[in-house]
Amino acid sequence: MDANEESKSVTKASAMKDNRRKPCCEKGTGVDRSRTNMTSISLTKKFKGLMIDFQALRQKIQDEYREVVERRVMTS
Repeated sequence: MDANEESKSVTKASAMKDNRRKPCCEKGTGVDRSRTNMTSISLTKKFKGLMIDFQALRQKIQDEYREVVERRVMTS
């Protein structure tokens, strides 16, 4: 397996550090930039999903609170 294919399959941090010591995978090379970019994209997607879930939860809490306040106003 060549260094480019090997760098694609590396997932552990310690292995990535060892991999960066290779001449073709040093910091700033194309392989390193691709790996960093792919990590950044996946984190962005995860964050976006978490924010959507958070907004849904926030809306649910707000709706429930509104119902509670309406009931209190109606009963008083």
